[in-house]
Amino acid sequence: GATPLSQEAWGMPNRMTSQALAAIGAVDGPRCCKRDGYLAMTEAVRFVRENLGVAMTVSEPVRCTFLSHNPQCIGRHCPFAPVNAAARA
Repeated sequence: GATPLSQEAWGMPNRMTSQALAAIGAVDGPRCCKRDGYLAMTEAVRFVRENLGVAMTVSEPVRCTFLSHNPQCIGRHCPFAPVNAAARA
């Protein structure tokens, strides 16, 4: 029911979008759809829990198989790199 004329219903998705973009921007890495998508979904789960009281779970991302296909991959600097799995647990 959100439209450009809505009040809270218009602001809430924009706040969620800004949180997702902040999480993506904090990584400081070039293009990676898997990383950016997972960061956005993780932020969405947090935002929905905090603002709507709906609890969802976030599954562990599947091991990335695109490392060798993405010359801009940030490797161990990625929060979802296998080497960082212990920090996420």
